[in-house]
Amino acid sequence: MKQYIGCDLHRDYSVFASVDENGRIEGPWRMEHQREELRKFLRRFPSGTPIAVEATGSWYWMIDELEAAGLQPMLADSYEARQRMRGPHKTDPLDARGLAILLRNGTLPCVWIPTAKLGDLRALMRTRLALVAQRTTIKNRIVAAVNPVRITRRFPRQPVCRQRAGTAERVYRQHAGADS
Repeated sequence: MKQYIGCDLHRDYSVFASVDENGRIEGPWRMEHQREELRKFLRRFPSGTPIAVEATGSWYWMIDELEAAGLQPMLADSYEARQRMRGPHKTDPLDARGLAILLRNGTLPCVWIPTAKLGDLRALMRTRLALVAQRTTIKNRIVAAVNPVRITRRFPRQPVCRQRAGTAERVYRQHAGADS
C-alpha cells in the first residue's frame, strides 16, 4: 500500500508522520539529526515514496538525504501549507501529519527544488549580495562620520598607489595648490 510521508523539519530534529492511501495515519516519529540513525529510519520506506518537507532554512541537506535514500522529496511552501492545515493548535506532530495529508490529497503547495550545483551557486550569490550590502553600509557610515567635520579630498578619486611610482608628491602639490 502506498504511503505518503510528512516531515516537520527543525535544526536539531525532525518529526515524521505517514498516511496511507486509505487515510490511516502512522507516527509521529521524532528523529534527532544523527546521520546514521536518520538513514536507518529512512530505509524503512520503499524506494520512490513521496515525502513532503517544509521549506525552512535547513532543508538543503535533508533533501540530499532523502534523495540518497531513494525517496521522492517534495518541498512545501511553508506559508501556503500552514494556511491549508489550519487548526486550533500547531505542534510538530500535527504539522508532519498535515503535510502527509496534503501530499496524499494532491493539495501540497510545492516549490521548485534546484539541483545541488545550482543550489550551491545560489548560496554563493546570496553571500555575495550580503557582503556587498555590508560594504555599502560601511562606506555610508564613513561618509556620515566625515561629513560633519568637513574633511575635503586632497587627492583625486583614483588612489595614488595606482599611479606611477614617484608621482605621488607631484599629485599632492598640484591638488594642494603648490607649484612643482
